[in-house]
Amino acid sequence: MRYKEIIGEYQKVPPQQFRNLDFSDGKRVGKISTKVGLFQVWVLENDIQIAYGVIDSDPKNPIAVLGFRKFGDDVLMCKNAYTSPSFQRQGIVSELMYFVNKIIGNRILSDTQLTDDGEAVWKSLIKSSKFNTKIVYTPTEEVFDINDVGKKYTQDGTLVLSPIQDNESDDAFDDDTPNGQKFFYFLEGQYNPSSCSMNLMEGNILQPYRHTDCDF
Repeated sequence: MRYKEIIGEYQKVPPQQFRNLDFSDGKRVGKISTKVGLFQVWVLENDIQIAYGVIDSDPKNPIAVLGFRKFGDDVLMCKNAYTSPSFQRQGIVSELMYFVNKIIGNRILSDTQLTDDGEAVWKSLIKSSKFNTKIVYTPTEEVFDINDVGKKYTQDGTLVLSPIQDNESDDAFDDDTPNGQKFFYFLEGQYNPSSCSMNLMEGNILQPYRHTDCDF
């Protein structure tokens, strides 16, 4: 699936207060090691959504959550990120993102029109040096290094921007309009379908919510 087809499927929703997910009907898929200990990772999944939760002792009350929209076999768009207040600033969500990107093997795109908190999330990921972070330009499907921002041009002559600079429109780019967001952060990875087995879950996993109350 082409990147611009992925972005074109996105619909903008207003921010709402985060409702923590109950992972008790999900499945344990691994563990992560953090500054404050070893935690289980559980997953909830349906046809188009998937969420990973960091569990201390109770799957009904995860201490951190990442929610994604699925596109194809190995591309996820990060939609929700949450860390409970008592566990913030411990690198837990960063380790969870690493688990999804490197252990499970999914390529991850940033959401459209990042909020300040959403931009802080991606800056933290880049700064951590754990990830192979790129910038994708959807009209021509080109992928650039972070240090290409403001220095290189795309095949159609557009100066490479960071996603936070690409804010001329509230909509995502598609072929029917010259406007819309075209640059997105992108965590590279290699899909490994044998790395874990997951249950398909019914119900709404993602929320109309953008990266608030999260701290990497």
